[in-house]
Amino acid sequence: MDGAVQKNDPYHLGSWITYLRPYTFKTNTFEMTKPEAMAMLHFLEQEVKKHHRNVFTEEDKTLLDELATKIDNAAVEVAPGAKDEVNPQPFFVKLASRSAKDIVFTSSKFTDLLRSMMTQYSDIPPLSELKPDDLESYYHGDHNNDFISANKQMIAFVRSSVKVLETFSGKEAIQTFIHSRRTYGDLKQRELLGDEFSMEICLREWERKLVPEMEFRGFVYGHKFTCLTQYYCMIYSPEINKNKKDIETKVLAYWETIKHLFPIPDYCIDFCLYEDQIRVIEINPVAPLAGSGLFLWPQDRKIIENGPFEFRVVTEIPKHAVSKALIHAPARDLMNNMFPNYHALETHLLEKEKEKQLADAKAKAAQEEEDSVEETEGLGLGMIGIGVVAVAVVIVGVMWYKNKK
Repeated sequence: MDGAVQKNDPYHLGSWITYLRPYTFKTNTFEMTKPEAMAMLHFLEQEVKKHHRNVFTEEDKTLLDELATKIDNAAVEVAPGAKDEVNPQPFFVKLASRSAKDIVFTSSKFTDLLRSMMTQYSDIPPLSELKPDDLESYYHGDHNNDFISANKQMIAFVRSSVKVLETFSGKEAIQTFIHSRRTYGDLKQRELLGDEFSMEICLREWERKLVPEMEFRGFVYGHKFTCLTQYYCMIYSPEINKNKKDIETKVLAYWETIKHLFPIPDYCIDFCLYEDQIRVIEINPVAPLAGSGLFLWPQDRKIIENGPFEFRVVTEIPKHAVSKALIHAPARDLMNNMFPNYHALETHLLEKEKEKQLADAKAKAAQEEEDSVEETEGLGLGMIGIGVVAVAVVIVGVMWYKNKK
């Protein structure tokens, strides 16, 4: 996909930013050169993918240092205080194709952020000290707001995975890019285009007042807003549930003021709410290319494409480790080590749930077998009855025939 094709793509940032600039975060972009991209690829192939040895050269290092300076200069457009040596203003940086959000799997910064966020909570008492009737309430964190819970773990995980992309310098931005497999995949794809290579680096304003829980994804088909979903659907938010109707009203009203700007009939649009403000985050292709949140594809395809309008949010705290299964192992291990008592409770409840599911499955199988036997016996008795009737009919027929003779 060359640069012209990218920019003609209605879902490419370079396309939609032209008409949504006043309604979204400050954005600045510049073209990345092919040698700069190759320098990133060389590092990724050598240090991350482990495909080659000694391909990352001193020349590559110099190119990336120069690219870091370019990023520093471009960042001032979206974060005027980016070069402040005492209190630098952060910004968000990504390739035009995708962000490097997969660095949560490799970044020590992410682990440090997660650990820091978790220190505000305390572990629950040992499992041996808890009453059986209190286990569920301890699991959900109802006993004491200072105790850890599954939902608090998920909130900390999501907030850390977002905050890890908060960038303060061009050098930090380069480190993000060269440790991201997403970056590798996108640059490798562009490399195959040869002389037609084109890739932009995008810098965007970072809003510290925004929390990830207040992000929402909407779907528009045929210029009609068909549905809205909570973006991070592994988190339960009392605030969202309490203000669901108000959020729906605000988002729809805001969209009404900008819908005439869109030159395309079908798109996915992400919003964020903070301090009574609403902003567009970005535009993406429609489902299934974009994640559909709490709407399932293809089960909810009719609703997504045709309505009637529906707004879905997480209405209860995630149950027994289901949400934690979404977290990669290092983060899960960190949480379990910080809160061993809670981990023991979670494991206990999960085992109990599995036992119940197994017992229910056995009971269902036994009932189905019993019903099958009864059905078979009923069929057998029915056949006997039919046989008796048939014999009686034959006897009556024979007697009638003899009497007639």
